[in-house]
Amino acid sequence: MDPINTQTTGTQGTLAADNSLFQTDDVGEQFDTFLNLLVAQIKNQDPLSPLDSTQFVEQLATFTSLEQQAESNNTLTFLASLTDEFFGLAAAQWIGQTVEVESSFVPYSGEAVNYTADIPEDADTVIFVVHDRNGQAIYSEQIDPSDNSWSWDGTLSDGTQANTDVYGASIELYAGDQFLGHIAPSLITQVTEATVEDGELRLGFENRLSEFAKNVRKP
Repeated sequence: MDPINTQTTGTQGTLAADNSLFQTDDVGEQFDTFLNLLVAQIKNQDPLSPLDSTQFVEQLATFTSLEQQAESNNTLTFLASLTDEFFGLAAAQWIGQTVEVESSFVPYSGEAVNYTADIPEDADTVIFVVHDRNGQAIYSEQIDPSDNSWSWDGTLSDGTQANTDVYGASIELYAGDQFLGHIAPSLITQVTEATVEDGELRLGFENRLSEFAKNVRKP
């Protein structure tokens, strides 16, 4: 349907537009059609009874607004495609990488869990502690502050083996007999997937945990 409705009486006519018909991708083409019709009517108007210019100005403003909206939509679509491409490239660079992610959880699945931590210089005694779901300590191990990494193979304090589950983990810090506080260890794991969440890149790991890329570091 032609969105421009031309009604002619003798040599004089009026233009009317149904704005609902212009919510399409060919706004620019419709805009050109409108201008051609406008020029034709001005050329053929009755000099003794000129057309009402107010209507033409209103119609022209409507078409201009629609054309600008179409340009904005095209720009947003282009920016969205660039964003998708950026996240795709970023995800590809993370997949398969070995990373460190701070976590107070131990996702034990029968294989050793590897850890690292940024130990404060004033701590001379470092104890790695594993907790059950009730917060009870089920394993503890003193770690050399100079060690860059260590692992937990699922062995509990009573010598039995832990079940497949997600446990809690923390590091207790001491300077002599003075307790300095707790810190969370960092898991050493591998990135297996990457998704976009709330406009940010979120990484999934082989141990079933996930974290935003901004909180993950490469060794």
